Amino acid sequence: MWRYWTIGIGGIVVAIIQQLGFPASFKQLIAAAGGIGLALLGFWLLAEEREKRNNSNSTV
Repeated sequence: MWRYWTIGIGGIVVAIIQQLGFPASFKQLIAAAGGIGLALLGFWLLAEEREKRNNSNSTV
């Protein structure tokens, strides 16, 4: 579960760092979009993991 939090928070940090103090070039916008995509992937995997855990607990 912690690896998903790390992916999500890391993606947000990458997106923020890309936008700090830089003129927004196309390459930086792509990098920021990639960071946000990574964050969404991490949080989606985290939600899947929680759902699996909840389902396994409720069926026992």
